[in-house]
Amino acid sequence: MTVEDGDTIAIGGIIMDSDSITSSGIPYLDRIPYLGALFGTKTKMTSRTELIVFLTPRVIYDTAQMTDATDELKEKMKDLRKMIGQGLRA
Repeated sequence: MTVEDGDTIAIGGIIMDSDSITSSGIPYLDRIPYLGALFGTKTKMTSRTELIVFLTPRVIYDTAQMTDATDELKEKMKDLRKMIGQGLRA
């Protein structure tokens, strides 16, 4: 693959679908055909998770650019950690 400096490309990904069914209610009574709905509930939940890997190549010509790129990457990682931390607390 040929890419210009600074262009972003997607190089791969994973998609995961999951289904779950939960039931709750009064034991044994919620299993009676037709009448069981009066004594319990069933919940179906579907979730989808997608992970896509993006790559943005940068050509570095001297040590000053390397230092700037390193500082920028460190700052972005701090922001990412904050976002992940907030997502886990929500």
